[in-house]
This record gives sequence, structure tokens and C-alpha cells, in this order.
Amino acid sequence: IIMTDVGSAGEFMINGQNGIVVPVDDMEALRDAMISVINDRDLRLKLGQNVFKSFTQLPTKEDILALYMKSWQKAMSSNKK
Repeated sequence: IIMTDVGSAGEFMINGQNGIVVPVDDMEALRDAMISVINDRDLRLKLGQNVFKSFTQLPTKEDILALYMKSWQKAMSSNKK
């Protein structure tokens, strides 16, 4: 639920909705986020429920492979023209 703001983290984790995103190397922000999650039961429940929903909405491996296949087929058919 708590992560640093690196890479594609922001594409999945929405700060305050399904997790807490803290700046890289900001130990104070990390500490504050941890204390908030420990002390605030409602926040813990909200973040936990929302991150579970977010995970269940991610595409499956099969969905991703199908999108790749569609993309490759489109690229190959456009090369024939």
C-alpha cells in the first residue's frame, strides 16, 4: 500500500485512493505514511479494499498477449501493402 514514486508506479497506484505514494529518498514522508496506516483503521481498510479492486481490474496475461498479437498482426498486414 505504501510505495515510492518510481517507474510506472503512478499508472497503478493512486495516492490516497488505493495506496500512499511517497517521494524517493524522503524518509520523513515514508515514516508519516507508515504511522498514518498504522494509526488510522479507516484509512487502512479503504486503501486495502481499493488496492484489491485495482488488482482485480488489471488485464490478465492472456489479455495482454491477445493485445500484442493484434498489434503484430496489424503491423504485419500494413507491411504487405
